[in-house]
Amino acid sequence: MLESIAYIAQQIKEARETKGLSQRALSEKVGIPQSHISRIENGAVNLQLSSLIELARVLELELILVPKEAQKATGAIIREAQRPKKKSDIHNQLVHSSASKNRAKYQLDDED
Repeated sequence: MLESIAYIAQQIKEARETKGLSQRALSEKVGIPQSHISRIENGAVNLQLSSLIELARVLELELILVPKEAQKATGAIIREAQRPKKKSDIHNQLVHSSASKNRAKYQLDDED
């Protein structure tokens, strides 16, 4: 249970920093005192569900419940989505996308 609280606390902090918000700015948007935001991010307080929902809304996070047997797969998908894209990855996606469109076009042309 404690590792779950630490994980949630870390995700809230990372999302806040990614958005370029200070704890004070986040506290003003959410309506929670800055000192409470600090304790939340340090895992030093039990977070009320209503506060978690409001923090998620402001930080543009989605709260979902995942069955335990799907956690590993879900985690892998999330990590992949968050992985910074390299220029070579983007180039490969464009090449594969273009090749797929051309294959579809040629297949249609062949059927005529």
